[in-house]
Amino acid sequence: SHPHTHTMPPGRELLADIARRLPWYASDWVDGVRGPGTLRNLLSTVVFLYFLCLLPTIAFGSLNETNTDGFFSVLKGIISQGVSGIVFVVFAGQPLVVLLSTAPLAIIIKVTFALAKDLDVPFPALYAWVGIFNTLFLCILVVFNGSQLFVRHTSLFVEETFAVFISVAFAYDAVHELVSDFDRYYDSPTRQASPFVWLVLMLGTAILGTWLWGFRKSVLLSRLARQIIVDFAMPIAVVVMAFFGSFVFREVNLDSFNSADSISLQVPDLAIGATGILLAIPLGLSLAILFYMDQNISTALVQTEQNFLKKGIYYHMDLFLVAILNLVLSLYGLPWVHGALPHSSMHARALADTALRVDKRTGHIFTHVISVRESRVSALATHVLILLSLFMLPTPLKFLPVPVLYGLFLYMSATGLNGNGLWARIQLLFTEKSNYPTSTLVSHVPARVIRRFTLVQVACLALLVLVGLFPNSYVQMTFPVLLILLMVFRRSVLVAWFGSSYLSYLDRADTYHPDVG
Repeated sequence: SHPHTHTMPPGRELLADIARRLPWYASDWVDGVRGPGTLRNLLSTVVFLYFLCLLPTIAFGSLNETNTDGFFSVLKGIISQGVSGIVFVVFAGQPLVVLLSTAPLAIIIKVTFALAKDLDVPFPALYAWVGIFNTLFLCILVVFNGSQLFVRHTSLFVEETFAVFISVAFAYDAVHELVSDFDRYYDSPTRQASPFVWLVLMLGTAILGTWLWGFRKSVLLSRLARQIIVDFAMPIAVVVMAFFGSFVFREVNLDSFNSADSISLQVPDLAIGATGILLAIPLGLSLAILFYMDQNISTALVQTEQNFLKKGIYYHMDLFLVAILNLVLSLYGLPWVHGALPHSSMHARALADTALRVDKRTGHIFTHVISVRESRVSALATHVLILLSLFMLPTPLKFLPVPVLYGLFLYMSATGLNGNGLWARIQLLFTEKSNYPTSTLVSHVPARVIRRFTLVQVACLALLVLVGLFPNSYVQMTFPVLLILLMVFRRSVLVAWFGSSYLSYLDRADTYHPDVG
């Protein structure tokens, strides 16, 4: 039976996680370097994961800097990412999970700053107190085995809806900044070309990166060459378009992100009065719910049965570690981090041995995981390199135009949809029935039921997007609560609407894979 489905005394789930992981700890390091093909896989994974983490860190550092009038910076983002990543990979129960400052966290940071400004509360102190209450609430959840509720009541419906929301949020941020650039410079006599070059660089980065990433299904070149192209798709796209932005279009005055030469890391004066504390409590609770959902969803998607992991599953151990890590980050004014999508799943997939399967009826190509190298080495090496990237500030990172960073957001939006069941079923809405893949889902559930379930899930996604991206801080604060309500909706309303029999196929990952015989 599932190790997280039994009620335990307070703290027992955390202790059980630790006891279950300890026997594997030595092999977590050894398995990262032994075995045929492991060193080549390690090298490609480290390079892939380095850019997969560094570039979003730069992008969100720039976004958070804009949203907080310079309180955060790219430098702070890199420090937070590097230190948190190293600590997490050394002590985590599931080291394949990747921590990042994410789009939902950027929303919470923006909301916190806006409320601090509206109510005249010092932002550094409010940020610290929000982090303190976040840690307090998360520790209460861990002590009382709170992730049991997640394991019992979450489902693929919730996880995949949230994953698509992340992709939508990435795309929204990119398009929003493009529109802002048009608003700022379209009528400017000196910078009128800037919005058009911004559009070219942003779309160029996304299209080139996605095209290179699609080489995994190409028949061109050798399998090794295709894998190298896929692993380096993101950095190749960024370097190529950064060259165009910095040199080919050097006559155009493009925005580049600010890179502070130094920062001050010190605990602020925590005296913010009763108003500040009363504001920090609901913000901390909202943040804790977001952490609870994001961290557990990222962990669940890494630990999915389709990855065939051998070393157990872990929730409470990592949630506790993330709570403590973010307490320190909050006190020293560094960006929050938690398990990230799609980065965590992509890390696990990068460490996997895979094979391509072909649906003989439709010709669709699917990737099948054979096994995953469960190791701490790739993430540790990656985050050491990220910390060393501090020496790349301000040069050469100053040559990275802002539109290229937002093109990276579009790239992550597109690639994050790969393997997502909701996205697959959205495409089925526009696919002739005779061209449906011969999957278990299609074989056991009528097409009309699949369409109805998909439309309900799209409606839930639309509600998440409406609330999560609504231009009002108080509305955005309720977003994490909406994630909890989504779990309740799945376990109560959908069961009544669709019945347990159909849901057992609609809401299970392996039913989307083709039956290839």
